[in-house]
Amino acid sequence: MEGKSSGTVLDVARQRGGAQPGVVSLLDRSRFGNDGAMTNVTWTQLPTGLWVMGFNGATSTVDCGHSESLRLTSEVTMMAWVLFTDFSGHCPVIFMESGGQLGYCMGAQQTTGNIFVIWADNTGGHLWGPAIPMPAGIWVFLAVTIRSGMQIVYVNGVNAGNLVVAYATLAPANHDLGIGVTSNLIDAGGGGDFSGHMNGQIVLDRVKGYALTPAQIRSKFAATRRLFGV
Repeated sequence: MEGKSSGTVLDVARQRGGAQPGVVSLLDRSRFGNDGAMTNVTWTQLPTGLWVMGFNGATSTVDCGHSESLRLTSEVTMMAWVLFTDFSGHCPVIFMESGGQLGYCMGAQQTTGNIFVIWADNTGGHLWGPAIPMPAGIWVFLAVTIRSGMQIVYVNGVNAGNLVVAYATLAPANHDLGIGVTSNLIDAGGGGDFSGHMNGQIVLDRVKGYALTPAQIRSKFAATRRLFGV
């Protein structure tokens, strides 16, 4: 059985073929219904027929709200296929349910040379993940799991770095979960370390309230890689 804890709390609807998806609401296929309100997000269809979301690096946002199901406190898995167009924005974000010293995030750090990082805030302060350079213009499958004081970063299904952290539980931020934008920008127009919008494309986004195993991460990558020619 794959799920435990809160199960899958965000499973963004995906579409292959057919007409372009709508640009107002992004359907969450999880049982929690954390649909996202979309602003200035465009759609592009890949040669394989898959529709992917485009973010312009300035005003594109998806706001999935801050329901209790998104306030994860024990284990987390975040995954998405991502194509960064460039890193000119400050710390472009893939997922973020965070504010102050709380919450969880998966993004990229522009200020240290296009380094991919994971940020899992807690009451002791924010925690950067292993320094992993991210290419621009190439599709990559990114995932992070958080469990028992260990963050593990995966790139294309491969363990790319571990980080042991001194906390047993995450402290929920009670901020909206943003896709392609920081919680601060959604909630209050604020800034902070992660004050940038995503510039690029994102698809097959999922957030789970438990940590997938390495074998499960590899399986997710293998099952979808053909859609991106990887």
